[in-house]
Amino acid sequence: MKRRFMALLLAAVLGSSVPTLPAAGISIRTEGSTAPLQTAANAKLPERFDLREMGRMTSVKSQGSYGMCWSFAGIASLESSLIARRPEIDLSEWFTAYYTYSPLFGYPLDSDAADAPFEQGGNFYLFGSLLTRWNGPVSEDVFPFGDFDVPKPDATEEMLQAMAEYHVTDMELFRYEPEAPDFGAQLSAIKRKVQEGHAVAASYYNLSAALNTDSFGYYNSEGKTEGGEYHAVTIAGWDDSFPAENFNENPGRDGAWLMKNSWGTNWGDDGYFWISYAEPTLFEVYCVEGEPTQVHTGQYGYDDYGFWSAFSVEDADESAWMANAFTAEEDTWLTSVMFCTAMPEENYAIQVYRDMPADGSPVSGKLCASVNGFSETRGYHTIDLAEPVLLRAGERFSVAVHLAGQSGQHIACEAVVQNTIDHPDGTADVEKTMLTEEMLTRDFHAGESFYSLDGVAWSDMFEEEVIDETTTVQTDDGEEQVHTYAKAGNVCVRALTLKPGNVVFSAYDAALPTGTEIALSCPGADALYYSINGGAYTLYEMPVTLQEDMTLSAYASMDGVDYPVFTQHYAIQAARLSSLLYGSDYAVFQKADDNLFIADCIPGAEEVPSFLPMTTGTITSDAGEFASGKRTETARQPAVTLHVTDEGMQETTYLLYLQDVQGDVDLDGALTVDDASGILFCLSEMLFGEPSEDGAWLLRADYDGNGTLSTDDASSVLQAIADSMF
Repeated sequence: MKRRFMALLLAAVLGSSVPTLPAAGISIRTEGSTAPLQTAANAKLPERFDLREMGRMTSVKSQGSYGMCWSFAGIASLESSLIARRPEIDLSEWFTAYYTYSPLFGYPLDSDAADAPFEQGGNFYLFGSLLTRWNGPVSEDVFPFGDFDVPKPDATEEMLQAMAEYHVTDMELFRYEPEAPDFGAQLSAIKRKVQEGHAVAASYYNLSAALNTDSFGYYNSEGKTEGGEYHAVTIAGWDDSFPAENFNENPGRDGAWLMKNSWGTNWGDDGYFWISYAEPTLFEVYCVEGEPTQVHTGQYGYDDYGFWSAFSVEDADESAWMANAFTAEEDTWLTSVMFCTAMPEENYAIQVYRDMPADGSPVSGKLCASVNGFSETRGYHTIDLAEPVLLRAGERFSVAVHLAGQSGQHIACEAVVQNTIDHPDGTADVEKTMLTEEMLTRDFHAGESFYSLDGVAWSDMFEEEVIDETTTVQTDDGEEQVHTYAKAGNVCVRALTLKPGNVVFSAYDAALPTGTEIALSCPGADALYYSINGGAYTLYEMPVTLQEDMTLSAYASMDGVDYPVFTQHYAIQAARLSSLLYGSDYAVFQKADDNLFIADCIPGAEEVPSFLPMTTGTITSDAGEFASGKRTETARQPAVTLHVTDEGMQETTYLLYLQDVQGDVDLDGALTVDDASGILFCLSEMLFGEPSEDGAWLLRADYDGNGTLSTDDASSVLQAIADSMF
């Protein structure tokens, strides 16, 4: 039996609402030297970059008291990759957090409490296991934050997949090792991804004492992981010249990442802050990308719980093979392959085989497609085949992936791991994955997943022995005994398919800029025919150019058979704001309708109003010029009109209306019993000292404006609510 091992470094579950969190994810321990970056994107990067100025960031949100930072960070990354065509995109974090812990196909919880899934925390591995199986995402208006009526515990995967508005295709996991010799290259890789328009999720250990509240610079100099909590945020830019003096302790270098938080706009600098490049606790840095659901109609895979660990054939291999064998459920076209890399900087070779014998190795069939490439990052990747492969119902086929690079563990797989650490002082710690052996083996069978060192001799993952061993580790306090129990599951290789006759449009956005070219494709089609606005069908020979609102219909003809018609309606895209912030401690904007924002302001407050809009276009106004992602001060006036323009798009006019209101202490745009409760709570605090609320809050709470906070203010709020009801 060949010797092999798993990389067993547990990662934290991220949730900012609890101080102590269980370990629940496996990161990969990489070994050996690091190869130089194999990329042509080595052009000089700017010293400073901010996605807000490009209009490529969605608005800052608030996770409230829930441990959902991981969902907000991952969704923000996905939104940024889609925002150019959907400026007001708003995907549901509530959906992702809830169904990650589905009792049917997710990670069942012991608690039946309605808020348990939102308090549990999460990480890259949990996020990926849900969304790479295309269970969502959905829009915020379909699954709104904080609504306990919309989650359905009996919802099946098929129901969620039918609801999905996009398919997640790629989740790149970047290296982040400040002490590594190639750390500069690691920084550049992340910067290039951000510069391409992709916000990047990241995690760190949050200590309140490590934040400079003047500069909003964060640096946990000693890398402490006690007294705070793990927290996930989103990289929106960088500044190489952010001064080292802006941190509470000097990190020894300038430079910081611009981070979008999920604690609302009243925290930090409009909800943003800076983390030093040298931050020792920064980890799990990844980017999420997706595609329209119409591009692929099916997915074959066995790794229901996704990438949890990595496997090697020998102690550490420079290359290895992993493969899955499937049986086609219907006639279909295999167009793409999704697989996971456990090592950075991998050369990959994908091979697809048809007519695989029932008892043969995964490369014993007929080779019918292959594609080679290079992956700079770990994580999930979706690669299109040069020529789609037609599969027939009942046919056994396989997808094999050869991975080669530095020495380490190349075979990404599901895994159950438990480490029991016996310390010299007699105490013990237990670290284990949230993936249990019962979950792993529920749908694990022989003849599904295989691995090989040379691509000739193959082993079945189902027959792989459990690792059950104890090792001795020397520490400063004496010897530790580490007992490891680990079981590997299916490998992370999937086949993505498209139904015969399905016409794929190059764009599925409801609105596009004038001049956008829309290409049509269909695997195996002898010819495509299209119609515009119900007119006669014409042979498709070149992309169709959008000049005005248009309904485009198309069908494929194959082997003398005309397949069903597929139709998309397109409108000319309007230049839109992706978000808007009114720069004041005394007001926030609420969206009243598509083109109207209203800010409720405190009467007589001394302030210099400023606006922070975000758009991919240009903003003009009689009140002054506005730049995306930057604050612009204006004179106080009841209404401001903004004109937003962008190339090929219709101009949009926004009215920003400032109205005075008293008593709305939580700034939710309405007087509610929560406002009265907040006033009473503040009064109770005042009995024992100074209240925690700031001056702006107290000014709003003083409903009668007599300069004193009292129960009369709470009573007046309740009376105003009653008056509005009748």
